[in-house]
Amino acid sequence: MMLDHLGEDAASKSLTSAFESALADGIATPDLKGSATTAEFASEVLSRLK
Repeated sequence: MMLDHLGEDAASKSLTSAFESALADGIATPDLKGSATTAEFASEVLSRLK
């Protein structure tokens, strides 16, 4: 992940955890067999970072 490359290990772990959590809860875009739009998925990931 780019954040790892930039030395932002904590941020990388937080972001990875947020999107893995969203996917585990069934929130995904159609390319991952879900129905969320990109904006909906991004919003969900952001909400999990706070």
